[in-house]
Amino acid sequence: MEEAETTPGINAHSNGIPGVFTTDFPSKPPVKFDYTGNNISRALFQPVKGTKLYKLKYGTRVQIVLQDTNIVTPENHPIHLHGYDFYIVAEGFGNFNPKKDTSSLTLLILH
Repeated sequence: MEEAETTPGINAHSNGIPGVFTTDFPSKPPVKFDYTGNNISRALFQPVKGTKLYKLKYGTRVQIVLQDTNIVTPENHPIHLHGYDFYIVAEGFGNFNPKKDTSSLTLLILH
């Protein structure tokens, strides 16, 4: 299993290396809760390392809503990206509601 710990998922996929990742990454969060409330289970305070991937066709456009929690600890921050191009199209406080909040996103065609 050491290879799974050190091999990037894209390399494993491209080179047919088994056992590095699974393709059962959920399309929606597995646990739904109030992201701004104080009723979050302490079991969720510590992140879990995972190797689940969500396969997409090359060139697919993806919208990802990063909803942070009110879990604030000095040793971590749950949203941190390196090496990606992205645009912040909205930010705010409260729970994201796709039916209500999507219309307020700043969606521009960026080239």
